[in-house]
Amino acid sequence: MAGRQPSRHSGKRQLFFSHADLGTIKGIAGILSSTGEYGGTLDNIVVDGKTDTPDFRVATAGRMVPLHAEFHAIVDGTTGDTYLQPVKAKILNSWLVANGSVVRTTDPNGHRVVLDVVIENGKIEDLLKLAVRTDPPIMTGFVRLKTKFDLPPGEPDFPTPDHIKKAAIRAIEQNYTKYTATGGISLQVTPSPVRSFDLAGPLLILREAGGIVSDYAGGPVDDVSVRLDSRTTLLASLSIKVHAFARQLVSERVA
Repeated sequence: MAGRQPSRHSGKRQLFFSHADLGTIKGIAGILSSTGEYGGTLDNIVVDGKTDTPDFRVATAGRMVPLHAEFHAIVDGTTGDTYLQPVKAKILNSWLVANGSVVRTTDPNGHRVVLDVVIENGKIEDLLKLAVRTDPPIMTGFVRLKTKFDLPPGEPDFPTPDHIKKAAIRAIEQNYTKYTATGGISLQVTPSPVRSFDLAGPLLILREAGGIVSDYAGGPVDDVSVRLDSRTTLLASLSIKVHAFARQLVSERVA
């Protein structure tokens, strides 16, 4: 970071970050750069700027996407408390707006992060590219989102519920400690159109496991709208070999 340390009464100063490694924060990664200006008093520093992270990624997916952000923040330099008013972030072609705070707590010791996040006219494929490994994304279309994120510091403030502890003990006593079963349904055929909205979750799990998906005629389902009134047929298989065999059976049945 460049720029003079603000005095108790400071005018505006320029700031910049270069090659800041986000990998030090659990769950995310990327190299961030930032420019902007700050001013005010030590206990009320007003910061305006923008950041760019061309290789931003989330640990669950590990896929790099460009992240651009513009922010207005109030920082208490005596405590480190930060109030975001707001942060506007662009992920690929989608914008989100976040207002909130990162405030130090003493019981437990740490920081509490509270954010109100709004996406007015985003693209669901942009969010999926950030969050999951599936390529291409299994869903496309516009999305609107309004949510609250509240991350307190420390460990959970409640003990493990009794019924969960008893179930874990019972499973160990009955030797349910092996790998999960590999059996299951290898093929799902749905010739009657069903709502594509209802398929989003199951298809995501299937593709993450290496499964194959198409419509009943063998066409892709990636471009099917996620509107509630949108319908599609479905042919879902455990592997390419099973899918090809199912397509052959379907073709012979239709013929």
